[in-house]
Amino acid sequence: MAMAIWSSLIKTEKLADCFPRDFRDWMQINIASPGFYAREEGDWDLLFGSILWLIWKNRNRRLFDPDYFEHEYVLEKSRRLTLEATRALDSALSMFQPSHRSSTMSDIWHPPPHNWCKVNTDGSRNVENGLASCGGVIRSSNGGWMFGFSKVVGVCSIVEAEL
Repeated sequence: MAMAIWSSLIKTEKLADCFPRDFRDWMQINIASPGFYAREEGDWDLLFGSILWLIWKNRNRRLFDPDYFEHEYVLEKSRRLTLEATRALDSALSMFQPSHRSSTMSDIWHPPPHNWCKVNTDGSRNVENGLASCGGVIRSSNGGWMFGFSKVVGVCSIVEAEL
């Protein structure tokens, strides 16, 4: 499966050089120089990482869950994840202002269905020094507090604080 995926994405003239290469070298080239092997350079870093993760994840699912059936192919799912990540990054960057929240924006909590719980999380970042924190709460279907957390993340982007 992995060979077929990589073969469809790597330049034909680079196939012979790609696979016998040392794994660390191969990883470094794909991350640092997306145009070296990749047929399409656009968002190669995201696609490359998504493919590696999904190949590993699917391998483990097949090993530890004999009933596992792959509903979405690795390459299709990787392309979808890459598109979602690109959209999220574009959205986050377009909202980058000292205060991007509107004062008319309503933050009304809606409870989950009966006998369910709901997880709400948030992250924040100080624009001046880059320090970020995150926190969250788990509440029951009647709104009762079950668990909460907060953490100082350190210096990072707002996207990382939110994740």
